Amino acid sequence: MNRSLPILAWFMLTIVSSGHLYADDRSHDFFEQNIRPILATRCFRCHGPEQQKSGLRLDIPEGLRGKGTFGTILVPGDPEKSTLYTALSHQSPKLKMPYQEEPLSTVIVANFKKWIDAGAVWPPKVDANTNDSGFNYNQRVLRLPWIWRKPIKPTLPSIQNSQWPLDPIDYFVYSKLAKADLQPAAEADPASWLRRTYFAITGLPPTQGAIENFIDNESPDRYEQVTDHLLDSPHFGERWARHWMDLVRYSESRGHESDFIIPNAYHYRDYLIRAYNTDLPYDQFIREHLAGDLLPNPRLNPETGANESILATAWPFLGEEVHSPVDIRQDECERLDNKIDVFSKTFFGLTLSCARCHDHKFDAIPQSDYYAMAGFLLSSSYRQVRFETMEANGRIARALQEFEHSYQQKLRRFIVNSFQASLPDIKRYWLAAAKVIKNPSSMEDTIHNQSVNRKQLNRWIDTFKQSRDQPDSPLYLLARAICSDNPAKDTPLQASRDNWLTDLRSPAANATHVIADYSDTHSTPWLTNGFSFGLNPRRVGELSFSPVNTVPVLSIFTYGAAVRNPDWDALSIHQENEVEPGAMASTERSNGMIRTPTVTLRDGLIHYYFSGKAKVYASVASHIMLAGPLHQTLIKELESDEPTWITHDLRDYKGHRVHFEFGPIGSAPCKVLQVIEGPNPLSGRLIANRFPSLVNFQTCQTLEDYASVMHSGYAMALKRFKDQSHPTGKAAKELAGWMHWMLQDPELFCSKLENYRQGVARFHKDYHSHRANRMKDIQLVSRTAVAWLDGNGVNEQMLLRGNYRTPDVIVTRNAPRALQTSLPPDISGSGRLQLADQMTDPDNPLIARVMVNRIWHHLFGNGIVRTVNNFGWLGDRPSHPELLDYLSIVFVEKDHWSVKAMIRRLVMSRTFRMSSNPVNGLANTVDPLNRLLHRMPVKRLEAETIRDSLLAVSGRLDRTLFGVPVPVHLTEFVIGRGRPTESGPLDGEGRRTVYTAVRRNFLPTMLLTFNMPIPFNSIGRRTLTNVPAQSLALMNDKLVYQQARFWAERILTQHVSENTESRIRSMYWTAFGRPADNQEVDLCLKAVTELASSHDCDRNDVRVWTDLCHSLFQANEFIYLR
Repeated sequence: MNRSLPILAWFMLTIVSSGHLYADDRSHDFFEQNIRPILATRCFRCHGPEQQKSGLRLDIPEGLRGKGTFGTILVPGDPEKSTLYTALSHQSPKLKMPYQEEPLSTVIVANFKKWIDAGAVWPPKVDANTNDSGFNYNQRVLRLPWIWRKPIKPTLPSIQNSQWPLDPIDYFVYSKLAKADLQPAAEADPASWLRRTYFAITGLPPTQGAIENFIDNESPDRYEQVTDHLLDSPHFGERWARHWMDLVRYSESRGHESDFIIPNAYHYRDYLIRAYNTDLPYDQFIREHLAGDLLPNPRLNPETGANESILATAWPFLGEEVHSPVDIRQDECERLDNKIDVFSKTFFGLTLSCARCHDHKFDAIPQSDYYAMAGFLLSSSYRQVRFETMEANGRIARALQEFEHSYQQKLRRFIVNSFQASLPDIKRYWLAAAKVIKNPSSMEDTIHNQSVNRKQLNRWIDTFKQSRDQPDSPLYLLARAICSDNPAKDTPLQASRDNWLTDLRSPAANATHVIADYSDTHSTPWLTNGFSFGLNPRRVGELSFSPVNTVPVLSIFTYGAAVRNPDWDALSIHQENEVEPGAMASTERSNGMIRTPTVTLRDGLIHYYFSGKAKVYASVASHIMLAGPLHQTLIKELESDEPTWITHDLRDYKGHRVHFEFGPIGSAPCKVLQVIEGPNPLSGRLIANRFPSLVNFQTCQTLEDYASVMHSGYAMALKRFKDQSHPTGKAAKELAGWMHWMLQDPELFCSKLENYRQGVARFHKDYHSHRANRMKDIQLVSRTAVAWLDGNGVNEQMLLRGNYRTPDVIVTRNAPRALQTSLPPDISGSGRLQLADQMTDPDNPLIARVMVNRIWHHLFGNGIVRTVNNFGWLGDRPSHPELLDYLSIVFVEKDHWSVKAMIRRLVMSRTFRMSSNPVNGLANTVDPLNRLLHRMPVKRLEAETIRDSLLAVSGRLDRTLFGVPVPVHLTEFVIGRGRPTESGPLDGEGRRTVYTAVRRNFLPTMLLTFNMPIPFNSIGRRTLTNVPAQSLALMNDKLVYQQARFWAERILTQHVSENTESRIRSMYWTAFGRPADNQEVDLCLKAVTELASSHDCDRNDVRVWTDLCHSLFQANEFIYLR
């Protein structure tokens, strides 16, 4: 026993020295749950990857080796000999950690003791290529290489039956069938093909007239004519937008407990419809989804001028949101995970979210890929954007900025010319004032001998007398020198002179953490929603006029700031616009919001240097909705007439990411100068009253010296102001301070005062007149829509086991590693635009493949890769890999990313024309799942298409496009918290289902019965069931019966002169797209007779025909396509 103890000690010391402290999983869990989170939140700031005070680093096991300043850092098995433990437990008065912070709780200290006692286990680091979980990156790539390489153009296979193919697509399909000794099914009859094509492209059934015209059309191009006609139909966009809405889990409410609305989310739905109808190239479609708000030349609506591109960026915010999360950081992790899941499945066909807690178990996706993607999403924030007017008003804002710039030049020249005239005389006035101050009786002689104006001289005398007792006056030193009998021996004067070079303190000069500094126009990114704050901060030294219809006054900005411009106060929101629920009021702030960069809170005590009236929202953990009892402290109302420090206590959120959004209240002014974090707000001067870059009194001995230095400074200030050299930093504030002093009291400096005042009045009138003429063109009323607002770049920390309490290394934003792309190192902002460029590069191996596979899936019922959202190892392998590569290449190189062109290509193929009936029984035996496409699969209509067909057949369908969602019809069985106050009409006003409101917690029951997906995850392939509830829905749902009656009324009205048989035959054409056979007609005639008897009424009674219509709606043929 005694021998084993030294061996154990040697073993423990060995594993510490090597930096690999292995133990069982329970030891790992104890470290991850109790030790690493404390190190990360309380120690890494001083002893982590960014800085290592005293040479100590605690984020890696190697940092615990050897000795520190106070002894051995860590001795496994012996806490008392470990400096780390003695520092945390405050056993030594010389070493107490964390430094100058609250000590750790006794429970946490006890955990560290327990950890060290147990051997200080530190889980081994994950290697980039291979680790103990079995992840080997290179092997993962090689075992599924086809998805990571660019599609290779295949050779067209040779086949025996060269007459069968109509398109190269058919060669690949026929070749596969031939290898399995199978024959393709015969061609479908024209009516079946037409009905199939109508539903595939528009989601609506063909009319009887359309079917008869197609059958009677003997043109060899009749298939092309119909296909082109349907692709040009506005209903094409409605059909294919609904497919995409499944992918981005489209909803118009946020779910969870109260199902608060997502205001104006429907504009994204309308965007999709327009995008598909205009055949927006898919690469541009992706660019708009990822960076529609950042495109230098956004796509505009040709009719309204609205910004179309920005609407695509709504998709991240269509997911669930918790209005009052208990753990706000955990809630962010869940929201972020959902967005990454949607992003990766939708665009890449990959399950990236499986790498949240560890390296992907099956694919070449290390955990770092997940967090590299997370950074893009964390680098931008939610907003409501005035998309209808932003481009037109943006042009006006840019024109006003150009005008402002040119007008600044005119004003500078005017000021310099006005004040420069007094330059030769001003020193003479100063010396004359000195004589009179020292000898008042010399006034008359001084006026006569110095040739000075009495009134002007008296003003200087009064000014110097006041300034000598005001240390903050710019004239303080000169006034003291004037009033001194001997300036060279005036001790107080010399002391003041020595302090003249003291730095002009910036309010945030010594702040713990500068979050935003708008007083320095080059240090803080300019992030605004709308134009109320202009296109950039107001710079130090910019000139400004008093408001219109006031006394003309010209002033200068002595400090930089984000300043709200009242010219935009007239903007308003369209009356149909939905308002943001809760306390954020994002809609109201759609033209007047400025946000800071995202930072991590250190101590959580925030100070705003602010004047005006506004609400500030601290968006902690990217939370966007406040409607509950928790987190109300994140909103604070600010009000101050003058720039003042206002404190916001967010210490409860220390360690969380945050950005701050300022929204003015009403038409109140609003100036934001700085946002800092630190223990106390700091004092400082907004107006410079010392000018060391202009004047230097250090060598002055006589009054003449002081006057000469001051005069030289005056001349230099005018020269610099005229040259418009735009100095920065302290020099800019000094020059602005000097000019402010002069403009405040022009009587002192302007020899032709009346000319100056008249000039100011003239410029004042011209300035406001020009701006008013420009502002006449602004578009006042706009709707708003959900959109991204770009922020600063945020790189996420990798979270061990996906737990935010166990943060690991920071991961730089990037696309998945296996795509072999990297962002440029000098990107500003989120980097989403650069990511979009990389994703739409023709060499990207996945983007085109995934989209082509989706199109194939929607037309043929199954994708070439059946798992359309998962091309990875657990997904299916492609049934026709060469065909998939061929289509991907054609999609990019020949069709130029045109979705319509690809659909047309597939619909025109022989494969799409096949019947659903196999050639023989052998086909189903050899290919039971129809993976080789020996026939066209039988497809059941989707839930929305079934409802739309009911409306179309009944004649109730309203084909109007776009608009505000129709409220969902609420039955007595639809209950729950957040239930909408308004129930929509039973038939949704006859609108297509795509226009019915999608309330996450209150989805239409009939649609759910037919497998409409609940909008939570990305759904690329809907679940299809065949259950009794569906038959019961068609039998008992009030909507179905209502539409049956509408149809019956239409039949009786439009076919008054026809006999019963003619009506029945017409009904078959309308419902099923084919003629009724004689047996079906006989059955229906018999049914009419029996129904009339049952209702005890005439055969033409609407009740009889309602029941007959209802029975046709219940037929399988109504909801299935062959």
